[in-house]
Amino acid sequence: MRNIVGQVVRGDDFFRRPEDSGRIWRAIETGSHIVISAPRRVGKTSLLFHLLDHPKAPYHCVYVTTESVNDENEYFKRLLKAVLDIEWVSTTLKASHTASNVFGKMLNKLKSVSILGEWY
Repeated sequence: MRNIVGQVVRGDDFFRRPEDSGRIWRAIETGSHIVISAPRRVGKTSLLFHLLDHPKAPYHCVYVTTESVNDENEYFKRLLKAVLDIEWVSTTLKASHTASNVFGKMLNKLKSVSILGEWY
């Protein structure tokens, strides 16, 4: 393990925090919201990348940069694109040309989304 400062730490260089990872997975499994707050440079992003690299079945994790997003439509377009880019999702869609066209049209025409009764 190398002590790395200044970038996301992954793989063998990541200092595993099973207690923190476990709390995050329990929150996800119960449908809770997650807020990760800590001072700069303590490993928040590295912890999330560890979860991305080691997803718990049956979950699939995606990484989406939303820093430059200015509105809700663009946010959901990027999120949906990331989900559609997951290998098993894209393989399934390619197997059904009709489904692929439907999702492609939906992605291009996305204006608003309802999640748990809230419209975005």
